[in-house]
Amino acid sequence: MTIVLNGPINSGKTTVGKILSEKIPNLSHIEVDRIREFISWMDNVTAWDISFSTALLVAKEFLNRGIHVLITYPISDKRYLQIVDKLKSASTITHAFTLLPPLNITITNRGTRALNAWEIQRIKDTYEKNTYAVTFGETIDNSHQRPQETAEYIFNSIQKSINT
Repeated sequence: MTIVLNGPINSGKTTVGKILSEKIPNLSHIEVDRIREFISWMDNVTAWDISFSTALLVAKEFLNRGIHVLITYPISDKRYLQIVDKLKSASTITHAFTLLPPLNITITNRGTRALNAWEIQRIKDTYEKNTYAVTFGETIDNSHQRPQETAEYIFNSIQKSINT
């Protein structure tokens, strides 16, 4: 099984992903941001492309070994199709969720994260461009949920796939 958690910076992807990792046995949480840290010296466009491609290679390896995968990353329709295409040989069921609280919530410091000016501007830009109006999966306004509640909702939505 593959779970894709999509959404803008500061939408709760990592926090919800960590909770799901504790709830779902045999689940590997792949954060594309963490892979990006290996090549922090590289220009953004190239580095993010390499990081995303690497995440898919790692995901495929886990799936081929019978390990469930959770990928957290801001994903466009195009990127989602790449995930489905790259992982199809692993015969995986894919569940996708976009965490999308309103802009005024997303640009505030939530939890322990303190946003910098670049992140706030990036969030505003992605909302202005309607980047997260995707055609895949389910969109969740998690602005009035604790991360545990969002994770529980996702867990209940995918529960039938956990043991397959």
